[in-house]
Amino acid sequence: MDDGPAGMDINLEGRIVGGRHGVAAMREGGGGAIVNISSIAAVRGWPVRAAYAISKAGVLQYTMSLAVRCARAGWNIRCNA
Repeated sequence: MDDGPAGMDINLEGRIVGGRHGVAAMREGGGGAIVNISSIAAVRGWPVRAAYAISKAGVLQYTMSLAVRCARAGWNIRCNA
């Protein structure tokens, strides 16, 4: 059984919205850390639950992209998955 759109919303959209608000608050506070939970399914795939694997791959890529953005901007925010 696949998670479908609901899983995508929870696993990916939630991280994007949370990251947006978290980065804003951390910038005001002088820095911080964001830790997102991904999965081995992000890099190996999971044929029975494709939406889950896709959403976790998105979380992984989003986290890496956010880490680069924060580092280049000098915001003192560490991002890990």
